[in-house]
Amino acid sequence: MTCSSLSSYIHVCGRRNPKLGECITESVIALNEQLRVGIPELDIPPVEPLFIDTVELANIQNFKAIGRNITLFGLAKHIIHSVDIKFTDDGGTVYIDCEFPDVRLKALYDVEARILVPIKGKGPITINTKNVKANVKLNFKIVKRGGVDHIYFSSMTTMLTIKEFDVDFVAENFDKILQDAVTQALSSTHQEVLDVTKPNLEKAISERILKIGNQMCKHFTYDELLPDRE
Repeated sequence: MTCSSLSSYIHVCGRRNPKLGECITESVIALNEQLRVGIPELDIPPVEPLFIDTVELANIQNFKAIGRNITLFGLAKHIIHSVDIKFTDDGGTVYIDCEFPDVRLKALYDVEARILVPIKGKGPITINTKNVKANVKLNFKIVKRGGVDHIYFSSMTTMLTIKEFDVDFVAENFDKILQDAVTQALSSTHQEVLDVTKPNLEKAISERILKIGNQMCKHFTYDELLPDRE
């Protein structure tokens, strides 16, 4: 693709721009709506909702839960607080500080617990949380493809800060007493559930966003995306 076709997607930022972080932030905001619905010509699926196969939701004493067919809503409605990029001889690192005002996770779950008596169940679960903060570190390399420099995102780490969440679930084979017992178990082990769930979500989100970033970058050269100018 050409620079003119690239400009239809994003505002191009020169890598010597003294306010490069601000420029990239504006570019991401401008691209956000297209990313939300997907960009078929760039092989980019919609990021809203984000689909994840499996995430361990809880694995603590007397309580285990696995979420499957997960649908994550709210990632497209983000607030970017800052973007910083550090260049090296063969690539660089992008640091992003952002926030998601409202995040919702829907999944089918399998739960196994011992609450008075051993119980097993499965059914839909919804987890709601607000004001999720994220610190992202995105490493990239400059690679040759067809004799031309391209950006390749080699790794990404996401650190989420989740303070509170609400859980709503229905087990297909639980009566009200068991439903209430599991709800109480989730409430009383709030931090333990977060400790297990958060790293799995961070990994799943990083892997998916990394894939989307590389899908887009393969269509443009390094100098098209970040030309050597202010």
